[in-house]
Amino acid sequence: MKTINELLKEIDLLVTYGAPEDQVEEAKPIIELYKTDRIALNVFHHFYSYLPEGLNDRITALSLLDIKEGTFLIMARTPQDDYCYIVSAENAEFLGNFVEGIYDQEVLKYFKITTLHYKEKYKEAEKVPSYQSLEESKNHCMACATKTGDYHRPGCPVEQCPWCDAQLIHCDCRFVKLGVPRITTQKQLDKFLEMLNKKGRVPFDLSQQPGRGRK
Repeated sequence: MKTINELLKEIDLLVTYGAPEDQVEEAKPIIELYKTDRIALNVFHHFYSYLPEGLNDRITALSLLDIKEGTFLIMARTPQDDYCYIVSAENAEFLGNFVEGIYDQEVLKYFKITTLHYKEKYKEAEKVPSYQSLEESKNHCMACATKTGDYHRPGCPVEQCPWCDAQLIHCDCRFVKLGVPRITTQKQLDKFLEMLNKKGRVPFDLSQQPGRGRK
């Protein structure tokens, strides 16, 4: 996974070629606004790498459609149109034009929305709330971006073990429960995730943030 600085350097270069020639400088302030936010930077990186319409364009604003367990539905607004992205701390994927709605069935199922529900909830782009950076909101896990009350993304170093309350990736519970010295296969990982869900995963709260201490 790229560092924040690596993302910023690549985005700066991509904007030079992706934004309209006379609007390159106008495209930069919003990137500066979210310069420490990996979610937003992943949207910028994908947008300027694969311009949705194949034409030079620039993002003028980001809005938040939905969020679940560190996965965001983000709308990128541009002078030409509004576009939807599904975004995590790892990457962003293009979902289509905002007005036309989201038709990816896996995405709809994950967020528990239907095409009809989507169009009813988001009738006008202007009424969708702006995306607030994770640093400003202070209500998300610093590692995987999940919000308070939701489960961490699998593998998040902040997630607590429901058996011993230590950090899940550092305790030995996963090995003890599986009866193995280490996890080497996807089958073992899937089995442990099943056991973890059955036991009851520990949702994120602010006490889990590094430096705040745990319960």
